[in-house]
Amino acid sequence: MTSADAPLVPRIETITFRIESHSDTVMPAPALTPFAAEDRARVSPAELDVVTLKAPAQSDDGETVPAGATGTIVAVYGDAVAFGVEFEAPRHALATVYRHQIGSYRRAG
Repeated sequence: MTSADAPLVPRIETITFRIESHSDTVMPAPALTPFAAEDRARVSPAELDVVTLKAPAQSDDGETVPAGATGTIVAVYGDAVAFGVEFEAPRHALATVYRHQIGSYRRAG
């Protein structure tokens, strides 16, 4: 039997990813689908929306932003799994806030 006569057999490849955990905050990956941003805007907070925390968050400077603090979303990470939020009170801070930490939000504008 020659290679031309050999039956076609599908080739299956396995791709393995290794995920490492670091003490530094790692931002989620960008959206992978072209429509993710449009879909996300309908059901999730978006840039410039105002959020209120239901759970404390850690600021980029390592300070704790308490539950009940209100801030403005300045960045959306991944498919809206996390947000860069700027807080003015009780102290000025920037923090990465995850969806489970947000109690409520209101649309900008």
